[in-house]
Amino acid sequence: MEIAFRKGIKEDAAVIAPLIKQNYNVKTKLDAMEFFEKDLNAGVNYVVAEAGNEIAGFATWKEHDRPYHELAELHAIAVDDSFKGKGLSMQLFSALLAQAKDYYAGHNYSLRKIYVLTHATNERAIKFYEKMGFEKEAVLPKHYYHNVDELVLSRYFY
Repeated sequence: MEIAFRKGIKEDAAVIAPLIKQNYNVKTKLDAMEFFEKDLNAGVNYVVAEAGNEIAGFATWKEHDRPYHELAELHAIAVDDSFKGKGLSMQLFSALLAQAKDYYAGHNYSLRKIYVLTHATNERAIKFYEKMGFEKEAVLPKHYYHNVDELVLSRYFY
């Protein structure tokens, strides 16, 4: 099945909510819809992967502070269980990079660096990000939780 990528919009809340619920510590569909809308209102960009009429996954990123810093934070990549193991995460990452690079080019800048924070115990995510060209840049001790460190993984473009 062919996958199409597009920018997430507010009207996606109801169809993205089940995927948010599946991948995050969110209890209800309504909570997931509020999570999505809060992200959009905070300037988080969603790249949505569609397979026919289904949402197969999404990736999120945000400009870090100002365009002239040429810095973006990758927030998340989430794939519906039925699409896992088919390379969709790599495709979502590529689509996210294209969207972020277009955004910076539209402001007469270039994306210089993208970074992501992930739990130091999340070996699957670390392996994926390293495969996408990220390198470990820093450790944030007990950043989100008392018993888990966060890693800052970064990828530079020049």
